[in-house]
Amino acid sequence: MKSDVDIKCQLPNIDPYDKAIIDYIFHPEPLHCSLKADLTFFNKTGLLQLNETAAKEAGFSIATLNCSYQSVYRTHEDDDHVDFKKPVWIQLPADVPEDFFLIICHDINRRSFTHLHAHVSKKTFQKIKRPSHCPQAPYNVLIFGIDSLSRLNAVRKLPKTYKYLTETLGGFAFKGYTKVGENTFPNLIPLLTGKYTYELHKTPVGSNFFDGYPLLWKNFSKCQYVTMFSEDAPIISLFNYLDKGFLKQPTDHYMRPFWLSFEAVHPVKNMLGPVWLALENKKVRLGKVSNLCHGGSPKHMLVVNYFLSFLRRYYHQMPLFGLSWITEISHDYLNMIEIADNDFLEFFKVLNSEGFLDNSFLFFISDHGHRFDWFRRTLIGRIEDKMPLFILKAPEKFKRKHPTIVSNLQQNSEYLTSPFDTHETVKDILYGNFKSHSKTSRSNNQIFQPISLFESISKARTCAQAGIPQQFCACYKTTDIDPKEAIVSDLSKYMLKSVNSLTEKFRNVCAELNFFSVLNVQKQSPSGSLKIKKNPKLLGFQLTYDDPLGLYIISMKVTPSDAIFEAMVNVRTVNSMEILGDIYRINRYGNQSFCVNEKSLKPYCYCI
Repeated sequence: MKSDVDIKCQLPNIDPYDKAIIDYIFHPEPLHCSLKADLTFFNKTGLLQLNETAAKEAGFSIATLNCSYQSVYRTHEDDDHVDFKKPVWIQLPADVPEDFFLIICHDINRRSFTHLHAHVSKKTFQKIKRPSHCPQAPYNVLIFGIDSLSRLNAVRKLPKTYKYLTETLGGFAFKGYTKVGENTFPNLIPLLTGKYTYELHKTPVGSNFFDGYPLLWKNFSKCQYVTMFSEDAPIISLFNYLDKGFLKQPTDHYMRPFWLSFEAVHPVKNMLGPVWLALENKKVRLGKVSNLCHGGSPKHMLVVNYFLSFLRRYYHQMPLFGLSWITEISHDYLNMIEIADNDFLEFFKVLNSEGFLDNSFLFFISDHGHRFDWFRRTLIGRIEDKMPLFILKAPEKFKRKHPTIVSNLQQNSEYLTSPFDTHETVKDILYGNFKSHSKTSRSNNQIFQPISLFESISKARTCAQAGIPQQFCACYKTTDIDPKEAIVSDLSKYMLKSVNSLTEKFRNVCAELNFFSVLNVQKQSPSGSLKIKKNPKLLGFQLTYDDPLGLYIISMKVTPSDAIFEAMVNVRTVNSMEILGDIYRINRYGNQSFCVNEKSLKPYCYCI
């Protein structure tokens, strides 16, 4: 049988508001942050100011107000411990020479307030001659990412932002952009390194640190760029979920210490955050202020404003590489991201109005679609999981100078692409590789080779050529299998045995799982050539039963964990089956696997 990944891709054409998923789509309640204005804030020049109007309304004596700050610092050479330095007295307005700090003010009446701040403080960089392989007139690279956001969910939930980027700013939305791994890490590592995760090794050998990874920002640093990496949700962040992150700070500006200090200052919010978020998703409010807020501001705006602070601090002085990633409002629930649409729209409008896009490539991107909400259990949800958001905005002067590349970008936005291609594109921007691109399509001759999006990609490109594994390839049709067919029983037994084998060595702490039900089974048809017949008792078409061999996708529920697992199974002969890739859990497992620390076992272990 010819593999799906070697078949010419026919991208799925899905209505974002298809009737099959409409019941899963709703508008969340607007975010309710504190109506009281924050008493200190940063102005556009980066100075910390007192909001005198708000301070007076709060009853403070402005004339007797004294303020100090305590900066946040890493206490060890690791990525998990922070503390506050001794207080430093300041007179507002002030240019605080620290990225993250706690401001503490009190007046003669012993009234006081505190607030945790984040901004990009000015650093001094030694100016040396840029290496010869780096362009003398470099472009900035700005990557702004949202976790678990498919392109179609962006159309549904971020309509204002999507329209502004694609229509007003002329950004290219890549409709065939496909993930190459299950979750965040195996999708961002190819973007940042050009390699699969299994090709890389942590250093020192045997450690859990990622300092030795060939991450893109290192290339930018060598070309005299200022670098920034920021993300929220520190417990499940890219390099730190059940890992150690970085031994040394990885970029010039790095936001993780702020979020660790945020959790230290707000321990109750940190502990109960997931519960409150689940209730907010169900439109249940426990208080006047949302847990997604920090004072009068949404928490996602802390990441947005840190990005803006980075640009305002350095844009006119040095070339920039910035990567920001927002997770909390998008990771667990399909619809919650909608609350940020207006904020993201205004953010991109500011980037444009203040000229930050004049010399910058903007990547608005995600890692995959939704993986856990009920929506994921639908056929459309499965497809969207594979096809994350990716919009690329190029500078207007670049587009005028390189019309062939613009033509290629427009064409490629309709074809199959992957994070490996994005990596090649970023490298082309870094090294100014714009002259060698032509309109001749590259087909790769059936060999995996990433292609810069500045080149012309063949319409006949396959998943294999794009580096997309079989189980994530969306270039196929599926046909429902009647649950009563014998092959379904065989598939479910094989899958259950495979799941239990993963935790067999830990049976003293992990329960053996039992079959509960098959939710659905489909057979994969890359060419659409399978013989089908109409079954009047079931919706849709059913396979004929004379050819059980081929690729199947099965979803099943087990007890006692109530886990829902999904896998792609290759039936090679009647008695020979093989799971392609991994078995994936498509509902939340929460703390069910508290008794094991191995990341790979978390979705499967139900602790006794």
